[in-house]
Amino acid sequence: MKTAIWLYLFLFVAFFDLHAQYPILTPFAVSIGAAPSFIGLMMGMYSLTHLPGNVIAGYGVDRYGSRLFIVFSLAAAGGILLLQSKVTDPWQLL
Repeated sequence: MKTAIWLYLFLFVAFFDLHAQYPILTPFAVSIGAAPSFIGLMMGMYSLTHLPGNVIAGYGVDRYGSRLFIVFSLAAAGGILLLQSKVTDPWQLL
């Protein structure tokens, strides 16, 4: 039971990271002058890059355990979000 709770918590964090960007990143892109077609491309690329990352992480989690991948992915997501705060051009978001 305790393992299931932790699993659901980590799944929530993983999906929150993926889907919390959509309502925030789109208005931000509009505010710096991105065209609607570019925003669609940007959000599509954002979703597309999650697929290979999840496949690679799934293989690595099975082989090495989940703790390293959880810490690394959360730290990398935090670093990328810090870089996004310095964006001035829509192409930098892509």
